[in-house]
Amino acid sequence: MDLRETAFWARRLFPGAVRIGVRQAWLPGRRRRRSRPGIPVKVAEFSLYDASSDPDAIPDVADGSAGAFDGAPAAAEIDGPRREIAAFTVNFGRVDLGLRAPDGGDVRVEMFLVAYPDSVGVGDGADAAAADDSVVARAVAGAAALIADDPEAARPTPGSVIPDAVRVGLDAGQDSEPNAGQGSTAGQEAAEAESGFAASGSTTPHLLCVVPYVWPDGVPTITEEPGKISLHEDEGTAGFPDAVTGGARLTTVTQLVPITDAEYAHANERGVDSLMQMLAAADADLRDLRRASVVA
Repeated sequence: MDLRETAFWARRLFPGAVRIGVRQAWLPGRRRRRSRPGIPVKVAEFSLYDASSDPDAIPDVADGSAGAFDGAPAAAEIDGPRREIAAFTVNFGRVDLGLRAPDGGDVRVEMFLVAYPDSVGVGDGADAAAADDSVVARAVAGAAALIADDPEAARPTPGSVIPDAVRVGLDAGQDSEPNAGQGSTAGQEAAEAESGFAASGSTTPHLLCVVPYVWPDGVPTITEEPGKISLHEDEGTAGFPDAVTGGARLTTVTQLVPITDAEYAHANERGVDSLMQMLAAADADLRDLRRASVVA
């Protein structure tokens, strides 16, 4: 599917006001590699409890900061629901991760994360979270950057963990290169002190990939038959042009769940199923980027 088809599909999956923007995380410098820009990815953000001005419309894509949502905020209520944002990639499916269906068809993946934007603060001041509701989309952009950079190390398939995805997304700021990878202890300490992730107060630097549980009818998928595949040919596909790889194309969805350092270690040692059982038993609020760990 191309950008407009994917955005329309996402519009059918999530309620609320929407905006679409280009998000791009910066990959940290490691060993002999300097910090560098990650894949630019277009992210549709849905403010789930706000009313859209036109539920069938697809907003234009904004560069960088995605601007305002397309509807008016819901009336504030003392006992009303806490604001939630669902951030859904709408052109990550252009990236061929080498995933194939049993019949040999191409499998492409879009990802989404649902979180409270006010659960973390990015920037200075106690009210920083209220002024910046882009943290959810930026975390998803961090996941996209890490996966595209090394698909063998991180894949958006259920049971996989994308290490440091939230950290990478929030450290990048809006669209600027972080002061990292300076190659000295003093430089590393300074970078850590200036880290957007550290300043946010988030306790969940990693993203666990799971089968989506937000739709009662199962995982949404779209199948395009050979000869009828629409490619992402719009601007913003830099470095990752879409191409037909032969056969049909199945586009599916992976949900991203934020987890703590201790939970990531537990998943590595005891398995993801064990961690999921612990999260369920503790009734952990997986939308809270600053929640307590369920692993001591």
